[in-house]
Amino acid sequence: MIKPFSLLVVVLILFICQVNAQHYNIKNFSASQGLPESKINALCEDRRGNVWIATAGAGLIRFDGYSFYYYHQEDGLSSNFIYAIFEDRSGKLWIGTDTGICIYDGISFQKLNVLANQTVTTILQDDSGNFWLGTRASGLYIFNGKIIQSFSSAQQELIGQSINCIYQDTHSTIWIGTTKGLIHYTNHQLKFFTMANGLPSNGIRAITMQHDSTLWIATNNGISKFDGKYFKSYTIADGLRSNDANSLLIDSKSNLWIGTSIGVQKYNGKNFSLLNTSEGQGTVAVTCMYRDSEGNMWFGSSNGLSKLDSERFINYPENDHLGKKVYSIIQAINGNIICGTSLGGTTVFDGHQYTLMDKREGFTSSIVQCFYYAPDSSLWVGTQDEGMFTFTKSSVHHFSKDDGFISNNITGFTTGSNNSIWVATADQGVSVLQREDDSVYIVKNYNVTNGLASNKTTSIVNDESTIWIGTEDGGILKVDLTMDSVKSDSVNHAIKQFTTADGLNSNTIHSIITDSLHHVYFGTDLGINIFFDNHFISLTKANGLVSNTVYSLTLDHTNNLWAGTERGVDMITFGPYFTSPTIRHFDASNGFNGLEVYRNSSCVDKEGSVWFGTVNGLVQYNPREEVESKITPKIHLTGLKLFFDNIENTNYADSLSAWYSIPIQLTLPYNQNNLTFSYVGILHRNPEAVQYKWILEGFSKEWSPAITDREATFSNLPPGTYTFKVKACNEFNIWNDVPASFTFTIEPPLWERWWARLTGVAVIIGLIWLVFHFRLERVKAKNKIIQERLEMEKNILELEQEAARLQMNPHFIFNCLNSIQGFISVNDPFQAKKYLAKFAKLMRLILENAREEFIPLQNEISILENFLELEKLSINHKFDFTITMDESIDPEGIQIPPMMIQPFIENAIIHGLKKKEGKGLITIHFSINDELLICTLQDNGIGRKKSGQINEEFRPDHKSTGIAVTQKRLEQYGLHRKVKAGIEFVDLEENGIATGTKVIISSPYEA
Repeated sequence: MIKPFSLLVVVLILFICQVNAQHYNIKNFSASQGLPESKINALCEDRRGNVWIATAGAGLIRFDGYSFYYYHQEDGLSSNFIYAIFEDRSGKLWIGTDTGICIYDGISFQKLNVLANQTVTTILQDDSGNFWLGTRASGLYIFNGKIIQSFSSAQQELIGQSINCIYQDTHSTIWIGTTKGLIHYTNHQLKFFTMANGLPSNGIRAITMQHDSTLWIATNNGISKFDGKYFKSYTIADGLRSNDANSLLIDSKSNLWIGTSIGVQKYNGKNFSLLNTSEGQGTVAVTCMYRDSEGNMWFGSSNGLSKLDSERFINYPENDHLGKKVYSIIQAINGNIICGTSLGGTTVFDGHQYTLMDKREGFTSSIVQCFYYAPDSSLWVGTQDEGMFTFTKSSVHHFSKDDGFISNNITGFTTGSNNSIWVATADQGVSVLQREDDSVYIVKNYNVTNGLASNKTTSIVNDESTIWIGTEDGGILKVDLTMDSVKSDSVNHAIKQFTTADGLNSNTIHSIITDSLHHVYFGTDLGINIFFDNHFISLTKANGLVSNTVYSLTLDHTNNLWAGTERGVDMITFGPYFTSPTIRHFDASNGFNGLEVYRNSSCVDKEGSVWFGTVNGLVQYNPREEVESKITPKIHLTGLKLFFDNIENTNYADSLSAWYSIPIQLTLPYNQNNLTFSYVGILHRNPEAVQYKWILEGFSKEWSPAITDREATFSNLPPGTYTFKVKACNEFNIWNDVPASFTFTIEPPLWERWWARLTGVAVIIGLIWLVFHFRLERVKAKNKIIQERLEMEKNILELEQEAARLQMNPHFIFNCLNSIQGFISVNDPFQAKKYLAKFAKLMRLILENAREEFIPLQNEISILENFLELEKLSINHKFDFTITMDESIDPEGIQIPPMMIQPFIENAIIHGLKKKEGKGLITIHFSINDELLICTLQDNGIGRKKSGQINEEFRPDHKSTGIAVTQKRLEQYGLHRKVKAGIEFVDLEENGIATGTKVIISSPYEA
C-alpha cells in the first residue's frame, strides 16, 4: 500500500511535464499522389472548385480533389516557371510567369504582349476591373485591358522595382508589399510605411485583413498588426517560432495562420502554435496559403501541397510522456484527460501539457487497462499485471494477488449494491469488493465454479439493480442484484446468460455501455447488439458499419453512438426505437489518424468532445467543429467517350466547351451509340464521401442509386434525343440543386428519316398495288390451273372408271371358276379350296384398293402374286414368275396408282406364254429413278410380232383397251406430277428369233 502523504507529493510536486503537440487533420500531397516535387509559389481556386497550383519549373497544375492535371509549355503555357495566378471576373486565369503574363480561357493559352520577358510576381483585379501587376525587377503596373501604365519614375523609385504582393481590403484600398516597405494607395494617393513607422522590416511578403479591419503584414523579420494608426510587431521573442514569414491567412474564426520558413503557425489572438512535423509542415518552408470557398486551408511549400479541412479531429501523437498506444482513457473530475498508455503508468493531459506518473513516482509501470470513478468520487485504476489501485481524496490503496485478490489482470469496474465494487478480470472471473473506512476487503469471488459462464471477463457495467458482464467466449451475463442468491456463495439463480442462441451476434463481447433509458449496448466481434424491449437488435456491416469488430462504445451528449473498430470509428445516429440508423465513418482520410481503437478506450468529456485511445496515440473529436455543411459538391461533366475513344479524338466534336472536353453540340449517326460520360463533384473537404446519381432522360425514367463511380456508360442507344444529368451530395447526404447536364442526338438511319419514310410509303403503296395485281394474276392463273386440273381429274376419273371395268378380264374370271368346278368334279376338294381362297383374296384386294388413288407398293405386289398364281393354275402351271426390287425400296413406304401393272402381266400370259411351247417365265423388278418408280416386266414368250400374226388370224376384230387405258392414266399422272411417266415396249430377239418381250413401266409414286 502506498502511503497517502507520499502519493500527494507525487501528484502535486513530482510530475514531469511536456508541452503539448497537436496534429490537425492535414492531408499532404506529394509525388506519391501525383504532385511533382517542385516549389509551389501560388495557389488559386476557380469558380468551378478546382485548385490551381503555380510551380517553379513544373508548370501549372489543376487539382479537383481526386487527380492532378498538368499544363506545360508544350500545351501553350509561356513558361513552366510560374509565380502568380489569379482568376478574373470573367473566369479566366491570369498567370504570371518569368516571361510575362499568360491568360487561360479553359481552351487555350494566350500570351499578352505587355510585360514581355518580365517576371510577374503578383496579380490583382480591383473593384474597377483594372489589373494590378507587380514584377520582380520592373516595378508596378496597371492594365485596363487595353492600355498598360506604370507609375511615374518618381513613384517607382519610392516603390522600388520588386513588388512582392498586392492586396485590396474591404474598403477598396490597395495595399502593396515591396522590398522597400508597405504602400497604401487610395484616391490616386500613395502613402508609405517603413520600419520608421514601426514595421519590423521593409521586406513585405504578404498582406491580409481580419473582419475587424485589422491589417496583418508578413515580413522577413516577423509579422505586424496595423490598426490604422499603429503597428504592433510579433517576433520569436513574442512566441513566433520563425521570423521568416512568407504568407498569411485568416480562417473562419479570425485565427491568423502564418506560413514561415519552418512550417505553419497559428495565432488565436493569445498564443502561437506550430503544426507538427508529422503533418508535413514542421520542417519545410511554407511559401503560400489559400482558403477556398469551403473553408479548407491550403498550404504550398517547397516540398508539396497540404490541406487542412477542419479541426474536428485533433490527434495527439507519441511523445516522451504519452505512449504510442493508448489502452484506456477517462476524464478526471478536474477536467484533465487521464490515459493508460504503452509507456506504463498514467499520463495526465490538461490540454496543453502531458504529465506522466509511473513507478518512478511510486505508482506503477504496468499497463493501465481501465479507469472507473465510483459514486463517492474515488478513482479506481486497473492494471494488466499489478492488480488495481484506488485513489481517494486522502489515500491510495493497491490491491493484488498478494493481498488475496483473484487476479492482477483487471479489465473493468462498476458499482453494485451497498456501494460495493465489482471488478472484472481477464482470467479469473469477477470479484466483489467492499470498502469501509480506510480499508478494502473481498466480499466474494465469482467464477465458473459458482455461476459464471466464463472466467474471461472483458467488460462490466451497472444498470440500476442489474450487473452486465461481457465475456471473451461465453456471451453476456446478467446478474440480478435484487435476488437473495447473490448474497450466497453462488449466483446460479441470480444470473442469466445470453448467447448467440438468444440473438447475440457473437459470444465474444468487447464493450458494454448503458444509457439513461436503460438500454444496453454491446460491442462484439460480429457487430453491435442493443438490448431493447427484452430482445436484441443487431447492427453490422450489412447496415453500414465499417467493421464488425467493435472494440469500444461511447454515447456522446447528443446520443450519437460512437463505435471504435480496427478501421477507425463510426458515428451512429438512430431513429425512434433504434430504426433507420445513419452511420458516418471516420478514418485517416477525414482526420481520424488513430486507425484502431483499443477495447473500452473511449470517453466523452464535459464539453462534449469524444476521446479515443488508439494504436497511434490519443485522438479528440470536437463536435463544435462539426458544423453540418450546406456546401454541396460543384458538379461538372469532365469528359465524353465514344466507343471508349475521347470525343475530341473523333470526327464528331467540331467544337468543345471551355475547361472540359465536352462538345458544345453533338449529333451522332445511328451506329455511333456507345457513350461514356465522366463527371466530378468537387468537394475538397471530404472528396471520398461524395456520391453521385445520374439519369439519361429519353432512355431511363429514374435516377440511378447513389454511387461513388465517376463514369456512366450507355451502350446501343437507339436513335433519339437524350439529356444526361448528374448530381452529387456531400458527406451529410445534401445534394446539389442543379445537376450538370448535356443534351445530344443520335440520328436515325437514312431509312428512318421523314423523306425516306415518305418515299417508303409511296414504295409500299406501289408494292401493294403490284402485289395486288400480281396476286390477281396469280389467282387467274391458279383458277386456270384448277380448271385444267379439274379437267385432268375428270379424265383420270373417267379412266379410272374405265380401268375399274377392265381391271379383271371376264374370261379370266370364267377360267378361274371353271378350274374350281373341275377340281370339284374330280373330287379334289383341297385344290378347289386352295384355288377358291386365292381367287377370293384377289377379289378382296382388288375391291379394297380400287377406291384408293395411291396404294402401297406392297399391296400392288400382293395383287400381282395372287393374280399370277391363279393364272398359273388356270393354264396348268405352264410358267413360273419372280418379283424382285432394289434393296433401297421400302415397299410399305412407296405408294403408286393401283392396277397399273396387271394389264401388262395379263397381256404377257395371254399373248406370249399360252402359245409358247415349253415352260414360260415372267420376271418383274422394281427400281427407283429420280421421281419415278420403274417396273421392268419381262417374259420369254413368242414375242409381239408372232402374237400379232396369230391374233390377226384367229381374232381379227379384237382390240386390247386395258393397255391403252393404262397408258393414258400414266400420262395424266405424269402431267399432274410434272414427271415423264409412260410405257416402253422392247422386243427381245436372239439371232433374229423372238425370245420374249420386255415392258418398262414408269409410274409416279409418293413416299
